[in-house]
Amino acid sequence: MEVICYEFASRAVAIYETFTDSKTQFRCLQLIIGALQAMGRATLSEDNYETLVGKAAQHAAHLVLKPDQARSVFLCSHLAWTGTAGLEDGAADAPTVVHDEKRVLQCLQKSLKIGSECMDGSPEQIALYVDILEEYLYFFAAGNTAVTPKYINGLLQLIDGSVGKLDIADPTVASIQAHYRGVREHIARKTADGTWTL
Repeated sequence: MEVICYEFASRAVAIYETFTDSKTQFRCLQLIIGALQAMGRATLSEDNYETLVGKAAQHAAHLVLKPDQARSVFLCSHLAWTGTAGLEDGAADAPTVVHDEKRVLQCLQKSLKIGSECMDGSPEQIALYVDILEEYLYFFAAGNTAVTPKYINGLLQLIDGSVGKLDIADPTVASIQAHYRGVREHIARKTADGTWTL
């Protein structure tokens, strides 16, 4: 089974390398990352998994468009946090759990750094920051102790300082503001019910 899965993923990476259109590359990379996440280490040996994850991360960091690059890098964080907890130990179908907290944080921080290189204050940059914030929240809720309230609060301050400067006449601004408001409301609910302490 592993040989087939490794061959499948290797060929997907090889096909990715033939594309020259940046949007096609981004979409293909999303699919590769999703497939690798689904396969995880339960299907692939640690060496084969790490080889493929390394290739995905390398390609993510070299996408032409910065927003696509940032999103691909934060998607790679999910390759360092795979499997699910709660299955009985020793179950035949139990996935191998990988929780590399530092690697997740590195991906998120790199994504944020790439995002900061986008057009300053643009609606696209703010939307990207909100997407990155959601990734931080996902890993915080999942119990990644490297993703601390300090990082989340810093990102909230960054977004708060930028959202007010957006041009209300821009049609994309309303959807970005609504998205961010929804994330803020989610945080408020989790904080109010004691699930999170931020």
